[in-house]
Amino acid sequence: MAVQPTPSDRPWYCPDGLVDAYKHVAHSGGNLRMLQHLKVVRAIVTNLLVAGVAYHAITSGGDPSLIGSTAVAALALLNGIEVGEWIAAKQALDELDQNVEE
Repeated sequence: MAVQPTPSDRPWYCPDGLVDAYKHVAHSGGNLRMLQHLKVVRAIVTNLLVAGVAYHAITSGGDPSLIGSTAVAALALLNGIEVGEWIAAKQALDELDQNVEE
């Protein structure tokens, strides 16, 4: 009988609800590896879009200190959310792989 990982076995930075949601997606027939790849593509597109809009605003005469600091804050926030989701999906994959091996 395989030992199910408990939420207390997870690292502190992995939200239990999100990891359980990703495990539910995998059990429902979803492909977590493809979902992770799509998240990376989404992050790249979002970063390029924010940087492009900030660059355009600065070159069009906007205040560089205001637009630059806003763009950096937006990128930090967006990337923090993306990394959190990616780590939760990775943890769910690791737990599912651990269950298969046992």
